[in-house]
Amino acid sequence: MGGRYMGMLTVAGVAARPGEVARGVMPVGSFADGTPLEIPFILVNGAGDGPTVYVEAACHGSEINGLEVIRRLVTEELDPAKLKGRFILVPVANVVAFTHRQGHTPFDNENMNRVWPGKAQGRMSERMAYALWENAIKQANYLIDLHTGNSTLVTHVVFMGGEQSSRELAEVFGVEVLLQEEKDPDWQGSRFAGKLRNSADGAGIPAICPELGGNSKFEKVRIEQGLRGVLNVAKHLGMIPGSPVLPKKQWVVSQGHLTQVKVACGGAALFEVTGGDMVRTGDLICRVYSIRDFAVLEEVRAPMDGMIIMVAENPVLHTGDMAAMMGKVTGQVDHQS
Repeated sequence: MGGRYMGMLTVAGVAARPGEVARGVMPVGSFADGTPLEIPFILVNGAGDGPTVYVEAACHGSEINGLEVIRRLVTEELDPAKLKGRFILVPVANVVAFTHRQGHTPFDNENMNRVWPGKAQGRMSERMAYALWENAIKQANYLIDLHTGNSTLVTHVVFMGGEQSSRELAEVFGVEVLLQEEKDPDWQGSRFAGKLRNSADGAGIPAICPELGGNSKFEKVRIEQGLRGVLNVAKHLGMIPGSPVLPKKQWVVSQGHLTQVKVACGGAALFEVTGGDMVRTGDLICRVYSIRDFAVLEEVRAPMDGMIIMVAENPVLHTGDMAAMMGKVTGQVDHQS
């Protein structure tokens, strides 16, 4: 894990002295036509001593709310003359998927958030991850990996169960839902060890993954939640003045107990719930109706008590499609004085 010290911050040959902002690109390789494959980054090196925080967005290229979080962080919030510590900021980690307006890297058809810490001699996604890991992430004391899901997704922060430092970061990020990832039987089969936050935790770098709304669009409320969250972390770490702005209550939801509620009949769904709603066993989630005669084909009901994490963004569903994702509430954090 990176050290806590005051001095020059250097990433991929680009240096920022204390009190300076520097910008650069990290070389990875090239495309078939010779165009360089490069990842842009920004260094904000505070004048005061403090920790190094790595923040990236768009590891999935269509997940862009985090891009705007980082832009506002740099242009509106961070003053290196008053900052204690350093930020390494990567607005778009997967530049290839970003330019193609899609989640996965098109040329190797890979999910970049399953290949960390990458490989020097790997395929394109692995090489991008390796370049970021070796040049930037290994210098960090803390890591924030900004993601999105869909527009119905409840804003939440994911952290690994059992990692107390990551749990603390998740709490101070300051959204109402904390999703605790568990190493259940499906964890390894889903290649979750290759997620950035899990690789970072394994390397001794406390890490969190905020999920901020939907894909392929900027959502003002979600962006403001993300910006406030990153600033909360900075306040918690003593990098900027002030105390984190926290909700009165936070719910802890176990990702090891996430349940996909699926439809038996194809049709169009009318939802009665959305992400963040609490439901009891048997509560109505949606009605699926036929496009042929508009008859109700199925009433989809909650199989357990818990929280709706998200519902299908597209209400046109086929047999076996997911109507909703639920989580089991396992605890709460009360911040009321």
